[in-house]
Amino acid sequence: PAAAGEASWETVCGVETGGQTYRYRCHLRNENCNTSGPCRTRLYLPDNKLVITWHSDGSATVQSEGANEERCAVDEKNGQTRFVYGGNQWFVYRSQDWAAREIAKMKD
Repeated sequence: PAAAGEASWETVCGVETGGQTYRYRCHLRNENCNTSGPCRTRLYLPDNKLVITWHSDGSATVQSEGANEERCAVDEKNGQTRFVYGGNQWFVYRSQDWAAREIAKMKD
């Protein structure tokens, strides 16, 4: 079972780069999001892991394995959270309801 403030589920995330959009099934794990600690989301992609720390000013700090963290602005619309990291536009469905809908749209 997840500890207090922790939850995890399958979702859809991806990146827009070079004029292409790449969508992946990924695993999302929230940590400390219902507690007084900093809320973090870990996104496990097929070939990478992103750690996102959410800030009270609406921004986030993002870091992938082996890279420096970057502070970025966050935009949320229609269940999709978007942010620019490493010069690319990333997105993730952080709501379990939206995640289930988007997974159903994907072809295996």
